[in-house]
Amino acid sequence: ATAAAATTTASISAAAVAAAATAATIKWEFQLQKQLGDTVNAQAFNDTAPVARLAKDVETLYARAFEEGNRSRAQLALRKAIYEDPRSQPNDISTSLLSNKSWIIDMDGVIYWQSKLLEGAREFLEWLQERQAKTGVGFMFLTNSSGKSPKELSIKLQRMGLNVGEEHFYTSAMSTAAFLARQKPGGSAFVIGDAGLVAALYEVGYTTDDVAPDYVVVGETKAYNYERIETAINHVRNGAKLIGTNLDVYDKASYGISPGTACLCAPIELATGKKAYYLGKPNPLMLRSALVRLGCDSQDAVIIGDRLDTDIIGGLEAGMETVLVLSGVSKRADLDEYAFRPNHVVNSLHDVVQLLRVDE
Repeated sequence: ATAAAATTTASISAAAVAAAATAATIKWEFQLQKQLGDTVNAQAFNDTAPVARLAKDVETLYARAFEEGNRSRAQLALRKAIYEDPRSQPNDISTSLLSNKSWIIDMDGVIYWQSKLLEGAREFLEWLQERQAKTGVGFMFLTNSSGKSPKELSIKLQRMGLNVGEEHFYTSAMSTAAFLARQKPGGSAFVIGDAGLVAALYEVGYTTDDVAPDYVVVGETKAYNYERIETAINHVRNGAKLIGTNLDVYDKASYGISPGTACLCAPIELATGKKAYYLGKPNPLMLRSALVRLGCDSQDAVIIGDRLDTDIIGGLEAGMETVLVLSGVSKRADLDEYAFRPNHVVNSLHDVVQLLRVDE
């Protein structure tokens, strides 16, 4: 009965939005309709009478207000139908998510792709910063990338026109370094990775060692060659522990895909028979570190990311509300490949911004 009610609710929600959108096609309302239509998982059900009644109610209210030239009233009627009518409570929209929770945000595929800002990123960040200034509710960029330091990431966003302080970034390199510092303070590592990873290890008192390291630490890098693989293999065979900064198998690239950290660890694992321990998302250690930095519990946080296999599963296992954005790696068709589902699905941050405007 509960499942049937949920199905009816979702279907009614989609119908209400579709009906409202037929009354006028101005840009703001169409964008809202598209967002809600895409995120509500509508399914067919037998009793269509409630849908017909609700569609008629919404269309009449909306059209009458719009024809009178009162756009604000039209928007209010639309919002009332979507958010307050008991026949159309959408599971995919949560105003408390927008206004009360701390946001943990993935970067590549959510905020930008390569060096290009994605739609809605600027407006979303402005809202986060304004809200933090007013309420103290914070936000954190959480990235599985280990190649850049927080300062470098801050500079990268600055070049795109976004000003974000270094304190808002937490990387898989930082998570890896913190883990190693707890496991073996003052240890050493043979590193296959870029400057951000080496810097994070130095900051916790680690040294690099090509002779007899305690750990072999692998992060994404283009400086990957046969000689370094060979050295890493022999270190692991001689007792060094194998660590990967994240579990990403591949990353999206302009030319297709590029191998992720898990791919770079694979030859070492095969040659040694040892499995790497992976930090970064979806490892709960990284998510918990972000929560500590934000000063909140998991039920008071939401994570938004573009990957089901890292961002979403990590958030779900940590007890957070989750938002999948389809502007990066995972696509809508991928939802059927996993036994779990995100709490919300949006096309891009632009869609989230539209909801923020409704919530104001």
